[in-house]
Amino acid sequence: MNQAILKRVSRGGMLTTAAAALAAPAAAAPRGLVQFVNPSGQKPAGYTDAVVTSNGRTIYLSGQVGLDRAGNLVGDDALTQCEQIFANIGIALAACNATYAHLVKLSFYLLRIEDLPAIRTVRDRHVNLSSPPTSTAVAVVALFKPGVLMEIDAVAFVPE
Repeated sequence: MNQAILKRVSRGGMLTTAAAALAAPAAAAPRGLVQFVNPSGQKPAGYTDAVVTSNGRTIYLSGQVGLDRAGNLVGDDALTQCEQIFANIGIALAACNATYAHLVKLSFYLLRIEDLPAIRTVRDRHVNLSSPPTSTAVAVVALFKPGVLMEIDAVAFVPE
C-alpha cells in the first residue's frame, strides 16, 4: 500500500494496521501483513470489525476453558477462570512460536453474559488495544463440564 493510499485511508478513520511497514513504498512491501478494518468508520469498543491477513501463518486455537495443566478446574468465578484461560491461550500460542500480539480473533462462549465486563478486563491486559482482535461473544446454555463458566477460542496470525 503506498503513502497516498495510506493517508487517504487514515484520514477516513477506517483502517489501522499492526504493520508499520505498511507505509513503505510498494517495492518494499511487507512479507506478512495484518490490517484491522472498521468499515463503519467508527471504532468499536474493544474489538475490530474485520482483520485481513496475508503472507504468514494462521493459527487456530481450540476452545480453552479454566482448567490448569493437571486438568483441574480453577475457581468458580468468571475472573479466575478467564485468567486461567488466557494463560492457556498464551501457552498454546508459545507452542506455535506466537504471542498474544498475534491474536486476530477471539470467540467467547459464556454461561452468563453478565460476566462479559470481567472477561474484558482480563482480555484487555493481553491484546493490543489500539488494534484489538475481532471478537464474538455468545451466551450458551451449557458447556462440556459442570462448573465451567466460559470457553474461549482464538485465531492468531504470524507474518512470515
